Amino acid sequence: MTILQAFIERHQSDRWDEILPKCLLAYRAAVHSSTGYTPSLLTLGHELCLPVEVLTPLASAECRGLPHYVELGERLRVAYKIAAQHQSESQHHQKSCYDRTANGPVYRIGDHVWLYRPKPPLGAAHKFHRPWLGPFVIVHVRSPTV
Repeated sequence: MTILQAFIERHQSDRWDEILPKCLLAYRAAVHSSTGYTPSLLTLGHELCLPVEVLTPLASAECRGLPHYVELGERLRVAYKIAAQHQSESQHHQKSCYDRTANGPVYRIGDHVWLYRPKPPLGAAHKFHRPWLGPFVIVHVRSPTV
């Protein structure tokens, strides 16, 4: 979706339905950082044929018969294994980046705080509702795991 938005904004075009297949080709042919492979390789077992490759002549290859499919299956098994390792490493990296900023505020006894209530009480008019109440003074602190 981001690729499509960027392309439409850059070219100021409202013909998204004509641009979408090109964006999907770019997405499916790009190596993803989390797996280390393209989606087309992991789905189809081979890379996509890009438009520039159609213009250049291809060398004839023996792609028929059982040995080709056995080799394809082995390549896919290896690719899936490596992709799973890349994805696991990427998930650990993303988790550690998230955990660095995911800690909530630390409250101490005597701190002044405000209470946020985004919704008004039942029967109260929304336009007269003040979402922030306070200030309050903290008199007791519970364990951070509660």
